[in-house]
Amino acid sequence: VVTSTLWDGGAGVEVLARRPSPEDLALGGRVLTELLDHLAGADAADAQIAAVVAVAACSLDVDAVAYVCGEGEITASAGRAGEQAVSIVKAALGSDVSVGDGGPLHVATEPVPGPGGRGRLVVVHRRLAGLDEADRTSLQSLSLVLGLALRSLPVEAPNTYDQLDALTGLPGRTELLARIERALGRPSGRVAILFVDLDRFKTVNDSLGHGAGDELLSLVAARLRACVRPADTAARLDGDEFALLLADQDDPALVAAVAERVRAALREPYRLGRGPGSEGGSARDVHLDASIGIAIADHETPSGEELLHDADLAMAKAKADGRGRIVSYAPGMHEAALVRMEMEAGLRTALSDDSLSVHFQPIHRLVDGALVGVEALARWRHPVLGSVPPNVFVPVAEHTGSIVAIGCWVLGTATAEVAAWRRSGLAPDLTLSVNLSPRQLERSDLVRDVADALDASGLPAGALVLEITESVLLEDVHGASERLRALRDLGVRVAIDDFGTGYATLGYLQQLPADILKVDKSFVDDICSGPERSALARAVIKLGRSLGLSTTAEGIESVEQLEALRALGCEDGQGYLFSRPLDVAALSRLLAEPSTIFP
Repeated sequence: VVTSTLWDGGAGVEVLARRPSPEDLALGGRVLTELLDHLAGADAADAQIAAVVAVAACSLDVDAVAYVCGEGEITASAGRAGEQAVSIVKAALGSDVSVGDGGPLHVATEPVPGPGGRGRLVVVHRRLAGLDEADRTSLQSLSLVLGLALRSLPVEAPNTYDQLDALTGLPGRTELLARIERALGRPSGRVAILFVDLDRFKTVNDSLGHGAGDELLSLVAARLRACVRPADTAARLDGDEFALLLADQDDPALVAAVAERVRAALREPYRLGRGPGSEGGSARDVHLDASIGIAIADHETPSGEELLHDADLAMAKAKADGRGRIVSYAPGMHEAALVRMEMEAGLRTALSDDSLSVHFQPIHRLVDGALVGVEALARWRHPVLGSVPPNVFVPVAEHTGSIVAIGCWVLGTATAEVAAWRRSGLAPDLTLSVNLSPRQLERSDLVRDVADALDASGLPAGALVLEITESVLLEDVHGASERLRALRDLGVRVAIDDFGTGYATLGYLQQLPADILKVDKSFVDDICSGPERSALARAVIKLGRSLGLSTTAEGIESVEQLEALRALGCEDGQGYLFSRPLDVAALSRLLAEPSTIFP
């Protein structure tokens, strides 16, 4: 007698079996029924497959058993190898017979007369003599049992295999909704949905070509499948949107853990340029992030469509909060979605109705307190919502694309104001920092827009600093480098904002024509909290010095922080200790008065 364990929604299910004789196979139906009770959250076909694979692994006592469909996808696996069963089967089917330290792999396959007759059971083992006759008989019998079970399933909808997305091989929206409805209709009704949206996928399509984009989507689909159980469903909804149906699951902690696992998997670099249709000639690494929304069904969930919509709303909130986040659905999100729609409509007319303005936050030289520059910051007053914070309206503008026009307007307005202050003699050497959105950096006419703003205002190119966030490095470092070098050719300087808060590496930083590193406020907050918590601020400042870059600290709020930054050799800084962002009139008054902040 051998023992195996199935994982079903976090609970261990012990399955006892012995090698069956032909007579024992009459019990196959009962075995399947018992296992299906444990896999009630799964799609019926997937549950039948998983059940037979488990029985085969127990009966044959081999390293790995798997069901492989016609497209080569492994939909269920089990065996002595445990979590490594899938990789062992893939290695064996790829003829990599030297995998592992346990000797050469032997492979036995048996076709399963299942959907379309395309499936097969694959057994991988390291026995020198291979499978004996009894094992062969068991394998053939189990494949027959599985084929009969699959053929006997009631037809609830058109065959899933006919509804797969052509590019990724995943089910589409229609099939996903059908599976959600079936899961909701089961006695437990326990269902969770993860709505996954790829951040900045458009950048890959625009910069590397649609072939690379298709290749990337296929790789994403494979990673999503690997993150869930055979009983679950990974689906492609549209474009760069995916969803995961977690069957028989409603534990918020476990669902959140799956979401974290998905996000971590999608953040790993992708090697593109090897697939058919990819453009650009050579392979390159591409990084992605994902915004994930979670919705868990309860007794009041009316339909699969509503549950998916709730997950979509949560995903939109994750994107609005800064991308790359995980957010669970809350009832107030419906109202928040209506407010968001009102903001989207308002931003489309914000330039024409003069509801936007530019404020300036002073930047001081830390060694002596001289006011050396300003950072331009957009402010928006909605006619109904009132003053909307930048961290609320900027992500909405990014999402709708209106950030491009807004950013161009901020650049033109700010360069004109700073040029006027320089000409007036109030601040003849004043510099201007302007944030570039990722959407702006994607545009081929960015360099022309900057040149036009400098020409119209008369501001010297050397007085302008364009800031990009670290996230741009992860999206398309090659394209970003090309455009930033063109801007440097104009004489403009480049600052890297928020460096160290994401996943960029020194290698990416070295590829960019940067002049300034900005120390993020989160690092400055910890700079007086002991050597361990201040290590990141010290590291960024030291890195800047070693690369010949100047450093500017953000969010300085206390004299203690100022003194610590001075001691570390940070050149410039900004924050509430010096001044909040000021409108044009207030900044003009400040420029006319000597600073009293420094001793």
